[in-house]
Amino acid sequence: ALAGDPLRRESGRTAEVYLLLETQGRRWATDRFVRRYGAEEDIPLDPVLLLRTGPALEALGSDRGRWRFEAVLSDWSRLGRGWWLVRAVTQGALGGETGGWHATDLITGWTAHQWGGVTKIFAEAAVAAEPGGTDVLALGLTRGLRTSEYSGMVGDRLARWTAEHSVLLPQELLGFYRVGVAGFYAGGSAWWHGGARDLGDARHEAGIGLRFGPTRSARAEVSRLDVAWPLDGSSGPKITAATGGYF
Repeated sequence: ALAGDPLRRESGRTAEVYLLLETQGRRWATDRFVRRYGAEEDIPLDPVLLLRTGPALEALGSDRGRWRFEAVLSDWSRLGRGWWLVRAVTQGALGGETGGWHATDLITGWTAHQWGGVTKIFAEAAVAAEPGGTDVLALGLTRGLRTSEYSGMVGDRLARWTAEHSVLLPQELLGFYRVGVAGFYAGGSAWWHGGARDLGDARHEAGIGLRFGPTRSARAEVSRLDVAWPLDGSSGPKITAATGGYF
């Protein structure tokens, strides 16, 4: 898609078969409050690679045939008092009405126990080629900018970043939830290659919020309830709720 072109929507049914290959290392470390608020977490010390590919077949009920693929590489390592994450994802499809698309996404970040709480510093960059309407890179309410609309900024380029520090309350809520109080800053931009907007038009925000995580689950994600203010003063505070994701 070019800047200013209407987004092409690939709507309809999708039924696919796929081959999935995933590596598992043999070295692990235990820690708490890195990704979840539950019991001790297992942090893999070896890189994890996931490959997934296969056709979405019209014979199985898809309204158009195409070949889909995804590759994910994730690596956790020790850095100072905390953990450093590098996660790269390449995914896309061949065929279909649009002829195919692909995107590459890189997330890197650091999580550490310090100053009586948990500090998180994360950044993400993504590039897409010929994304359809459902695959366009969107920055907004649940991805990066709480003060924006759900898809407040879209394009085939994306960059976002955040810094957050949270302090966990000493008592559990209702006997099975841990609660944290957080302060954060975030910024980012999404734009079309060759368009009028670019990384220099990034939006910035800051705010406070609560973090909720069940202590009796090894898989449940942390939920976030935040109040954020745009730093350019363009609007008043926004309240958002989200679950999952690294940031």
